[in-house]
Amino acid sequence: MASLNSNKFIYLGMVLFLTACAGDEPGNKSIANVTNTESTTPTVSLSSDSYSINADESITLYWTTSDVTSCTATGGDWAGDKPLEGSETIGPFEQDMTLTITCSGDNGTVSGSVDIQVSKPGNTPPPAISLTASSEQVSYQGSTTLSWSASNADSCSAAGSWSGSQATSGTVTLDSLTETGTYTLACSGAGGISSESLTINVSAAPQPEISISASPAIVTLNGSTTISWNSTNASSCSASGAWSGALGVNGSRVIDGIQQNASYVINCSGVGGSGTASVDVSVLPTVTFSASQNTVSTNGSTTLSWTSSNATSCSASGDWSGTKATSGSQTINSIISDSVFNLSCSGAGGTASYSLDIQVLVSNNGTALISWTPPTENTDNSPLNDLTGYKIYYGTSPGDYTNTINIDNPGLTSYLVEDLAANTTWYFVMTAFNANNIESAYSEEKSKTIN
Repeated sequence: MASLNSNKFIYLGMVLFLTACAGDEPGNKSIANVTNTESTTPTVSLSSDSYSINADESITLYWTTSDVTSCTATGGDWAGDKPLEGSETIGPFEQDMTLTITCSGDNGTVSGSVDIQVSKPGNTPPPAISLTASSEQVSYQGSTTLSWSASNADSCSAAGSWSGSQATSGTVTLDSLTETGTYTLACSGAGGISSESLTINVSAAPQPEISISASPAIVTLNGSTTISWNSTNASSCSASGAWSGALGVNGSRVIDGIQQNASYVINCSGVGGSGTASVDVSVLPTVTFSASQNTVSTNGSTTLSWTSSNATSCSASGDWSGTKATSGSQTINSIISDSVFNLSCSGAGGTASYSLDIQVLVSNNGTALISWTPPTENTDNSPLNDLTGYKIYYGTSPGDYTNTINIDNPGLTSYLVEDLAANTTWYFVMTAFNANNIESAYSEEKSKTIN
């Protein structure tokens, strides 16, 4: 066989590679939750080992704190910066005194005070009051119990976050607390009037917590799903995203005719603030896939066209291959045998796959399959970088080629020549040409007899 750019033409059989595409298995449902945090409030507690003393006596103060970073004392000789907890003995005192400690933290400032009554010889001491709580830190809408007793007192009254006349000793339960408050008890007696205060710190109201789900979370085109939700610490809810309107704090709703992937959002509000949750519903992709001709003649062509919805990518397999746009068209040329074209498109809802069969009508006359190896070099051994196509010359006499076929596809390696008359020997040669239409010499002549 004659040389074409130092490469010989040979007969090759056609090899078909088939690649299978796998799709994602769809999920069942998805659930979204909201997690909330709450801040802490600083506290301080100040007490004394005695609230009523003689003029020549001393007292010992005790204090504890939480969620503070600094403390300062005021009152008489007890003043200046103090540690966050501790005890200190001070005195003696010459007159009644109010001692206070003020502490600050990231979330505010709190104070605690004690009143010290000083009795001089021959004088009646003022009332001494003890006021405590079963818990000084309670949750939102929680409760605590106040307890008190007063000596040297004839009557007492409440002020601040409570009110009214009180016995000189007793207890009271505070229910459903929603905010921090200071509870003051003032008592009167022959020695004068004394008061004691106690702060009950109430945690902030909790934010709403919401859960939402869809069943199913993946639907077919125009399918339906049921959205269900629950909330706590919420007084009202509303929908946004792919749905809208007011919602109950708990409930469900059927959504019909879903045509595209959608996110369903719920917003709930309460005393403690607001929260949001959402769930996504995905639609299975749909694909329309067609051919301009489903039956072609040998070496014929057809145009494949496709569109898809709810798909983010498509890929081809079978007698074509590669990544494809989610919609488009492609012309398939030089079809020499029955072919199968597969198209798979994937999205959030899964994968849809379709196939087209293209049949080739074979002529009743004879055929010859011409196969070759594409050249890679020029005659000067330089690389051939601009190969553009081939030409097949053939006829019924050696060296006399009355028929020509132009092939403008440099990627082909075979071609089926048809409509060859029977009882005749046919002779074939080939050439290759580049982008400048420079044509190579003839290949070695080959022949085939059609019976």
